[in-house]
Amino acid sequence: MVSGTKFLNCSTGDCGSALTCAVNGDPPLTLAEFTLNGSNNLDYYDISIIDGFNIPMG
Repeated sequence: MVSGTKFLNCSTGDCGSALTCAVNGDPPLTLAEFTLNGSNNLDYYDISIIDGFNIPMG
């Protein structure tokens, strides 16, 4: 849920109300990393589930 122009509030896996997060969010958390125009001009994504199950992503 966006609570302002600079802050983001997550129900779980919160990263201190930041839009970017290192792997130190509050568990459980689901991280998605997107690479656009990577090697051989391919796009791909990685999803990591850390310290439990927390999948709702939108």
